[in-house]
Amino acid sequence: MTGTGPTSASEARLLRFDVSDRTPIEGARELAGELERAAEGGRFAAVIELPSVVSKLRLLGSAAELVRIAKRMKPLLQQNCLGLAVVLSAESQAANAKAIRKGMRFWGGPSRVTDDPAKAMRWAESWIAEGGLTAGS
Repeated sequence: MTGTGPTSASEARLLRFDVSDRTPIEGARELAGELERAAEGGRFAAVIELPSVVSKLRLLGSAAELVRIAKRMKPLLQQNCLGLAVVLSAESQAANAKAIRKGMRFWGGPSRVTDDPAKAMRWAESWIAEGGLTAGS
């Protein structure tokens, strides 16, 4: 992708990524690539549908790879992402609440986690419409 992309929040794109049918590590790998490409195009807000995982990741290698992916993605997201709305089942949210909170704090940007894809889209749309300044996180 070439060009500078949008220069203001009002020109930002709303992107949707669905990796809900992947394993957590496959989804993270695919999502990282998609978000990197999105960041090249300028400002955006994203709705991300994640796999429902009730049990915690037990493979140390997978957890370490997820951390590496997160560290690589953080600067790109902080520079170009107006907000992330994550769609995750209520059961998965409850089972992984601590990891979700840590992930959202690590990124540091506006975020919302919900089990309702329509609610996630409305939040992301309002975040862009408000310029990333006043919508609730």
